[in-house]
Amino acid sequence: MPKLFHDFKNLLESCSEEQPLQEFLKKHEHILTKTFSQGAQYSTLISKFKLADVLIPDFVIIGRRSGTMYASWDVNLIEIEPPILDRPLFNKKRQTTGRLRDAEMQIMQWQQWMKVNEQTIFVPKALRELKKKHAWDKDPQFYNPSYGTYQDIVIWYRIIIGRRSDYGEIGYAYRDTRWEESGRRVEIVPWDRLLDNLKSWEFVD
Repeated sequence: MPKLFHDFKNLLESCSEEQPLQEFLKKHEHILTKTFSQGAQYSTLISKFKLADVLIPDFVIIGRRSGTMYASWDVNLIEIEPPILDRPLFNKKRQTTGRLRDAEMQIMQWQQWMKVNEQTIFVPKALRELKKKHAWDKDPQFYNPSYGTYQDIVIWYRIIIGRRSDYGEIGYAYRDTRWEESGRRVEIVPWDRLLDNLKSWEFVD
C-alpha cells in the first residue's frame, strides 16, 4: 500500500480537528487540485487566502482555462471541516447543524464578498500570490487579465466534511439539492471522495 494513501487514510480515521488536515493538504497539494481543478491548466493551491479580515477560506485553487475568444480563471474556494464530527450533520427536521451549518454560512459570506470584490480586490491579490508561487511562469502572459483590469472567472464553493457514513439518505439528497439549486457551484463533499481519488492515482488495490 503506497505510504501517502496509508497516511491519509489513517489521518481521516483519527482526526477531529482541522489543523492536521490543513497541514497535510498543504504538503500534498495535488490531492485537492486534481480533485477540483475541472481540467484547468496550472491549477495552483493557496492556503489561508485572505479575502477580508474575517473571511479566510482554508484553501483557494486557481487555474487557467484558455478559449478561442477569451481566457478565464477557474476558482475553487474551499472550507474544510473534520472527518470525525461531534454531532450529526442533520437534525430531526432534516436541517443542517453544527459545523456544516457554520460552513454554509461562511460560503454565503464568501459569495456575497466575491460578488462585490471579485475584480477589484480578489484578482489583484490572487495575481500576487500566483507570482510568489511562480505558478504560471511558463506562460507569463497568463498573469495578465483578459480585458484590461477585468478577469473572467468561474467560481465553485466546496465544503469538505465528515465521512460517507455521516450522510445517509437525507445527507445525499440535501447535497444533490444544494448542488443543483446553486447552479452547480456549491458542493458538500465527504472526505472519502478525496481518499478514493488518491487510491486510484496511487494504484492501491
